[in-house]
Parts: sequence; structure tokens; C-alpha cells
Amino acid sequence: LTGDMERLKKLIDYWINHNKSHGQSYFEWTAKAQESNRPDIAEELRTVTELLEKADQCLERIRKSLCS
Repeated sequence: LTGDMERLKKLIDYWINHNKSHGQSYFEWTAKAQESNRPDIAEELRTVTELLEKADQCLERIRKSLCS
């Protein structure tokens, strides 16, 4: 890999790990919102979690492409 692409690969690794920590937090707050009788907020947080998972899938495809 060239310098820029090697840096991108490292950034993608970082972003995926970073997103996982946020995803766990969103999951916990979804439960708290549900317990606080705020299903509207819980649903929005579920949507955020799903979108983050989709972003991670895209990042993973990029990482695999960089490694091939």
C-alpha cells in the first residue's frame, strides 16, 4: 500500500473500533430511554445504532479492498 492508503487502513481500523464503543453506549441509552417511558427516543437510538452498523459494514468492505 502507498503511504496514504496505509494511513487510510489504520484510520479505518480506528474508526471501526471507535464506532463499537459508541454503539455500546447507544444500546445502553436505548434501554434507559425505554425504561423511562420514552419509546420515541429509544426508537431513534435504535435507528442510530443500525446506521452505525451499516457504516461499519462499509468501512469493513473498504478495509478488505485495501488488503487485497
